[in-house]
Amino acid sequence: LGGYAVTESLASESHAGDADGDDDERMGLDKDLEGHIARWEGEDVKAYRFDMVKKKWALKGVGPMFLLENEKTNVVTMMMKKRPSGGIVLNTRLDPKFDYALAKDAKCVQFPVADNAGIRSWMVKFHDEEEAQKFVQEAEAGKTWSPNAQEAEEGQEH
Repeated sequence: LGGYAVTESLASESHAGDADGDDDERMGLDKDLEGHIARWEGEDVKAYRFDMVKKKWALKGVGPMFLLENEKTNVVTMMMKKRPSGGIVLNTRLDPKFDYALAKDAKCVQFPVADNAGIRSWMVKFHDEEEAQKFVQEAEAGKTWSPNAQEAEEGQEH
């Protein structure tokens, strides 16, 4: 899978059009990503959460998204921040019980996220189908990196 250190990745990227030339620093990405290995990252991903009351998808933010493996625990999390404010859109562990799958629109991936309100449906939209497929592959593989995945497998064996 070939992860790489996030700090190396961010240091080598330039963000054309940034007002001050250091958008990632303003958003606090450097601090958020310390101690993690990026298994996947995407720029300007759109995140939607299904609104059960209105029965439609509601845009929650646009910005960078990462699948991050904690260097100490090997737990893999999905994190997304909103541009330009840097507010957190998503920050959740990959769950081995959930599927991360392409939606009808092949540029989109749907998945459940457990939070204090229950299990909610989320969808992220990518620039193209190839990016969406790569995210699905890495998210599904990421479930096996998590200690929770090992517990789930052990529970199925009994």
